[in-house]
Parts: sequence; C-alpha cells; structure tokens
Amino acid sequence: MSARPHGAAAVRQALLTAAIDRYASGAAFSARRVADQAGVNSGQVHHRFGGMVGLRQAMLHALADQQHTLLASLPADTPPGTFIRAVARVQQADPRFVRVLARQLVEHPDEDLPQDAFPVVTRLRALVEASETPELRAQMALALCAGLGLTFFGPWVARAMQLPPEEAAALPDRLTALVVEVLDGL
Repeated sequence: MSARPHGAAAVRQALLTAAIDRYASGAAFSARRVADQAGVNSGQVHHRFGGMVGLRQAMLHALADQQHTLLASLPADTPPGTFIRAVARVQQADPRFVRVLARQLVEHPDEDLPQDAFPVVTRLRALVEASETPELRAQMALALCAGLGLTFFGPWVARAMQLPPEEAAALPDRLTALVVEVLDGL
C-alpha cells in the first residue's frame, strides 16, 4: 500500500479491502498479513473487528452491501428470470463474494453466516413467497447453486473440458439462459 490510512473509517476500509482480496485469492489469511497489506498495525484487526471471526463476518457484510447496491435498482416485483439475469451480472462483475463465501464454508463450516444480509438470498425468498408456483423454491435454489458453482468452478471446468476461450467466456450467459428458460417454464 502506498499511503498508510488515517482515521477510523479509512483504517477499517483498508483492512476490509485487504482481507477480501487475500481471502478471495486463497492467500494466507492472518491478522498480521491482512494488516501488513492494509498498511496498519495488526492490533487494528482486533480493535476494529474484535478479531478474525469479526473480520470474516464484516467481509461478508461488505460484499453483501456491494451486491445490494448493484441490485437496488430492480423493483420488488421483478420477474424471476430478470432477477436471475441481474444476479448473474453481479456475480460475473465481482466473483470475490463467491470465493469468500466458499472459503468461509470450507474453512469455518460451523460459523453462522449472515444469510439475511445477502440481498440475493432475501430477494429470491421474496420472489418465492410471492409466487403461487410450488416448484419455484426448488428451482431458485438450483439456480443459486448453479450460479455459485459456475462462478467458483467455471474456470477450472472450462480448462478441464478444454473449451476454447470464446466458449469458456460464454458459459455464464449460457447457464443464465438455461436457468431463465426453466423459470419461465414454471
């Protein structure tokens, strides 16, 4: 980092940014390493977040807030297919959320996750509750699994299947189209 952050908000943001980047990339994750990357003393992790558990929770909330901002322009009565397309664009724009979530689930499976803070989850639940289609809950769960899986495993699967770059790049759009087709068929 070029300049040390000054002030509580700047220190907190620098720690969150460094933590998200390290966690999403699979880099070593400790208070010292995050603080070094943020340009602050490692004691700031405990001071600002109460420790590493609090920092991980704050990362998820920060990424959820980012999603909320990107999805806020969609009206509450957005049709499921349109919403799924928007979610796919959000995940493609910043895959760090999925990577942080996956690492959190693998490394700390017993920690509570703030599901109600995730705007995608709350909006999907609202769409399901407003629907009179009994299959929609399962279809939305499958759509969420497919999108998360593609974001996390897509690059590996594309290499494993030896897809040409243009076909690999088209995977998110093709998966989204399949999911929307299923949802439109309900």
